[in-house]
Amino acid sequence: MKELQQHISVDAKPQIVKEVKTPKEPEYLSSFQLHKGQKLWKYSAKEDILLPMSDADFDVQYTYNPNSEKMNLVKNLLIQKNCVYVTAINRKNALKKVKILLGKTLII
Repeated sequence: MKELQQHISVDAKPQIVKEVKTPKEPEYLSSFQLHKGQKLWKYSAKEDILLPMSDADFDVQYTYNPNSEKMNLVKNLLIQKNCVYVTAINRKNALKKVKILLGKTLII
């Protein structure tokens, strides 16, 4: 015990030598499977509008699997702040789902 106390100074305080910013990596939120006839809808709380998602809102990547010798399509959704995303068949059902998620009345 005495040997350890000789090497450790009690008065030593931690100091910040250099601040390093770490790059922010996209984090995985969830995945979903669209059923036949369904669309992905985006509700913007800031603008109070409900819009169907377009292809421009997705980041599309193709990956090659050497075992099956096939190209796989991977779509990543580009998430925006203050937006809620729901899957529904039509606008009316999408509004119902957003209303349940947010717990407020919406103007159609």
